[in-house]
Amino acid sequence: MHFSSALALHALLAASTLSASASAQSSALGVERDSPVSSLQQRADSGLRWLSSANWTQHVSTGAWVINFCQPTGPKCRQLDPVWAELQKEKEYLSTSYPAAPLSLAEVNCLAEPQFCGKQNVEHTPDLGLYIDGQRQATHFQGLREYVQLSDWIESIAKNYRKSKNVSDEAPAQQQPAGLPQPAKQVPQPAPAPALAKAPAPPSHPAPAKAPAPLSPPVPAPLVAGPEVPNARGELMSYGTGQLSDLASLNTYLGQGSRHGASFVKFFAPWCPHCRAMATAYEKLAVELKGHVNVIEVNCEKYADVCGHYAVASFPTLKMFNDGDVTDYLGGRNLEAMKSWAEKAGSNSGVQVIDNSRELEDKIRQHEVVFVYLVEPGVKKEDKIVIEKASRVLLTTNAQFLQTSSPELLRRFASYLLASDPNAKTTSNTQNSRSAILVFKDRSAQYPVKTFYPGRVAFGLSGGNDKLHIGVGAQLSSQVGEWLNANRYPTLSEITGVNFGDVIHNKQSALVVLASLSDIHHGSVVAGTGTGAQLRDAEQAALLQLARKWRLEEDIRGTAVDGEVADDKVDAAKVGKKGNTGGRRGRKVIWAWIDADRWAKALKEYYGVRPQDLPALLLVDGSKLEYFRLPTVSTATDGRSWLDVVPDTTAAAVEKGGSTSLSGTGSHPVFEGIYAALRGEVKPRSSRTYVDRGVRGAEETFSIIVDWTVRHAFISFVFVLVIMALLVSYVRAVEGGGAPGAGSWARKLSGHGQGASIGASLPHYHAANKAD
Repeated sequence: MHFSSALALHALLAASTLSASASAQSSALGVERDSPVSSLQQRADSGLRWLSSANWTQHVSTGAWVINFCQPTGPKCRQLDPVWAELQKEKEYLSTSYPAAPLSLAEVNCLAEPQFCGKQNVEHTPDLGLYIDGQRQATHFQGLREYVQLSDWIESIAKNYRKSKNVSDEAPAQQQPAGLPQPAKQVPQPAPAPALAKAPAPPSHPAPAKAPAPLSPPVPAPLVAGPEVPNARGELMSYGTGQLSDLASLNTYLGQGSRHGASFVKFFAPWCPHCRAMATAYEKLAVELKGHVNVIEVNCEKYADVCGHYAVASFPTLKMFNDGDVTDYLGGRNLEAMKSWAEKAGSNSGVQVIDNSRELEDKIRQHEVVFVYLVEPGVKKEDKIVIEKASRVLLTTNAQFLQTSSPELLRRFASYLLASDPNAKTTSNTQNSRSAILVFKDRSAQYPVKTFYPGRVAFGLSGGNDKLHIGVGAQLSSQVGEWLNANRYPTLSEITGVNFGDVIHNKQSALVVLASLSDIHHGSVVAGTGTGAQLRDAEQAALLQLARKWRLEEDIRGTAVDGEVADDKVDAAKVGKKGNTGGRRGRKVIWAWIDADRWAKALKEYYGVRPQDLPALLLVDGSKLEYFRLPTVSTATDGRSWLDVVPDTTAAAVEKGGSTSLSGTGSHPVFEGIYAALRGEVKPRSSRTYVDRGVRGAEETFSIIVDWTVRHAFISFVFVLVIMALLVSYVRAVEGGGAPGAGSWARKLSGHGQGASIGASLPHYHAANKAD
């Protein structure tokens, strides 16, 4: 079997590498802390459940088991490790609280036992397998490997298993699930009251008369003092108590200009299983964020009006409130994920100051997207403050924002700097200082891929006024924020469970070129593990080159984001008078790829991508839940990618006097497909499921009827009256008690009139009349 032999080779190589490393460093460092062996030992010491061929039958033969088959050295397995460790701890109650139908979680090290994993039909790692009473089920987890979706999947399995065993879902009251918060831990909240009650004790000292005088003024002082340290005690705050007694106080606490600092708020319901599952982690988060971010919870079952005020539509909902800015948290609900995000989202500023080229190059090597704000010493402080505030849109992203006035860097990038006033002369005594925001991508510091000039924009907004008024400052901050948000994506993004919504359903409504790449399926070729990975790397590299060439065309053509909107009048005639482009003309395009092996089920359900279609290329419009098929060619057996067709170099075409537009003449076939979609020449397909499409169709039909009725009220009223009159006439004719002349057609239809021939032609009515 390919998997077994590959794992055996991997294990042999890992063992030889570890032994060589250990022998080389044993005298100085002993065993490496980050080695797979020590990592495995740490996992074993943590109390997590590991299974092997020796104890497999003893445990798995009874009950329901979700097994994580993994390789500790694999990158995907290491990424899943912290989530799986937390799941094992949080879901322990599914075993202890339901002894008649227990569900347990465990892990198998396929690096140590490749043959055993092969016998369990493990084809790749990590592989999450479900076993019921010792038998592996056909069910496979197909979602995102993050806490929420895995937790939902495990809970549904446990519930179905209990149902098959006729076991109630109600856990015994004396067995408190591991994921539920302990009410006793909230008791210390009133503790400050006794401490204040002891304050009068000092009067027993020799100077009782003077003691109260100095004590009384400091009490109100903190209410008017400057900013306080957020979450000074490292405790979870609950709405309805203390400083958060009502909605007005909560709004003040979370609002702009609050002296309390940033606050991370969880809106929950006690009956919600997801809320209960994350309760322990959220309580620990308050301790981890001590002195940095307030951690608050609001019980929406008890305070429904508060949750309605903050537009809470589902549970749990997590939001960061930072000086008036509100950001929804959409990541994993484990402690590490929430802590990492909250530390960034709760920061006052994401600006880092650098002093030389070495620091810049280090940052660019470490991050895929880096913004650099170059400012000459003469740039006003208020201008810098506006840019700093605008840069907060990057706090919860992986992009970095740097600022520098380093003479070395100003000289290095002097050609990218522009003065605020385009008419000012460059002299030694001019106060018209230069500035620019540069963005570097692909971990290359050679040259920036985009440039923004905040000073020039401010000059235009203020009408040439030297002072930056409040209104102009807000407009400038908004424009800078939009530009940063639009350019914060890497040249080629990888779609994961964490960033799916951020990329596909981006706030800029940008279209996404989405490549589905597989380790196994490459057109007509079904490759082995090693060869398939090399093919996917080649496809990914070719896709990156395409994305770079598209960016070059975009720079020359101009985009709405950069303020260089292309002239659409030339192509308007091709589209027609109505210009039916679906609102896509001029929209930005983001390039991304997704692991088709991991997301096979989702790709087939939403985009109709099958294994035999891989590698596949789509143009996705997440704002409308629609997509387009882009032209692709199957991979040949020699390993050449369907992306190997090299497009005409746009720069060379321009040097020859050419130009680019939405016509896309002479460019790559994939580019032609994108241009066709932008021009509205291709009909999009829906990425909704059949049920969603049916519901949406019914909603649209009903909406059309209601809208027509409102716009034509009189006609609608007359139509309803006519229908009602006909119905009444028919009923009376059938019953035989109608008024004279009450519809001869109705009497004929019922068989009571003279139309015997009609009655004969309708045997079912004739039979009914004969029976009477």
